[in-house]
Amino acid sequence: MTNWEHMTELVGEIPDLRGARCKGMAQLYEQTIATNRDGGPTREETDAARETALRICAACPSLAPCRAYIAALPKSRRPLGVVAGQVIGSTGRSLRTRTPRTAGADATDQATR
Repeated sequence: MTNWEHMTELVGEIPDLRGARCKGMAQLYEQTIATNRDGGPTREETDAARETALRICAACPSLAPCRAYIAALPKSRRPLGVVAGQVIGSTGRSLRTRTPRTAGADATDQATR
């Protein structure tokens, strides 16, 4: 399968999340992915982006269907970074570690489970 075919398949599976507050904010959500590359965001920049993204997710009217969509994906196909009000790591699981600044947003996330 080519990359294009894979991307087309993935996009076709995404539900219609009307009113999703993350729409048009791809750059912010890309910054929530931790990288260890030279020239990449610092830990502080990643934490700040995660804090902002988690707060946006916590107030989103589409959080429940977004979460259901992510939960239904195999872990190997889940996007990285902040998705559906949680931080997804390279294993496809929600990270349990919290930064001091994201703890409040994570507490909101836990209350909705």
